[in-house]
Amino acid sequence: MPVKTHDSDLQKAAAAKIFAQRDRLLRERSALRDEQVKLSVRDREIERELAECQAAAKFFDVVFDPLENDQEIIELRERIRMYRSRAEDFRTRGSSGEASSWLRRAAEFEERLRSLSDQKLAEFGQKSLVLASAEVGADEPAPARQAKVKDAVLNRLREIAPNGERSLALRQYIERVNLLHVHEKTVGMTLYRLSQEGIVHRKGQTWFYGPQAEQVLPAVPENPSAGALGSTHETEIGKDKA
Repeated sequence: MPVKTHDSDLQKAAAAKIFAQRDRLLRERSALRDEQVKLSVRDREIERELAECQAAAKFFDVVFDPLENDQEIIELRERIRMYRSRAEDFRTRGSSGEASSWLRRAAEFEERLRSLSDQKLAEFGQKSLVLASAEVGADEPAPARQAKVKDAVLNRLREIAPNGERSLALRQYIERVNLLHVHEKTVGMTLYRLSQEGIVHRKGQTWFYGPQAEQVLPAVPENPSAGALGSTHETEIGKDKA
C-alpha cells in the first residue's frame, strides 16, 4: 500500500525525484530508439553495398570471401551457433545460470573466430599482393605485360567467335598457351576496358568478340488515313481553284 504522509514537502521532493528520473529514462530510451533506426538503415545500406561488391567480384572473377569454404572457420561458426542455440533453450526453460554458461562458451569461440579470421584474411591479402607483383615481373614493364594480355584476349575471342568464353576460362587459356602468369583481376579489367571501346561485349558472364548488337526497333506503320486525308485536302483545293 502507498505510504500516506502529511509532510507535503517530503512528498513534493519525492515526486520531483521520481519525475526527473522518469524524464531522464524517457529521453534516453527515445535517443536509443532513434539510434536503432539509424543503425537499421545503415545495416540495410551495408547489405546492399556488399551485394554490389560481391557482384563486382563475380564480374571480375575475384574471390569475394576467401573464408567461405575454410573448414576451420566453418567448424567454429557451427560451434558458436550450437552454443547460442543451447543457451536460448535453457533461457526459455528458466535456467538462467545454464544459459549464461553456454553464452560464455559461445563468446570464447567468437573471440577465437575473430582472431583466426583476421589471421587468415591477412595471409590471403599478402598472397594477393605477391601474385600481383609476380604478374608484372622484374624484367618486364607493366605496360608491356598488359599489352600481351590484351592481345591474347582478343586473339582468343576472335578464334572462337561467334562463341564466347568466361573470364576465368580466358585467363586459364592465356596462362596455358601464352605461358604468362596472369593475376586473377587482370583479364576482367582488360575485358571491361575493351567493352568500353566497343571491341568486345558480354552476355551474362560470357564474353564475345565484337560490339554489342544494336536492338532493332520495329518499323512504325504508316498512318493509313494520312494519305486519304492528304488526297481529300488536295481535291478540295482543286475544287476551289476550279
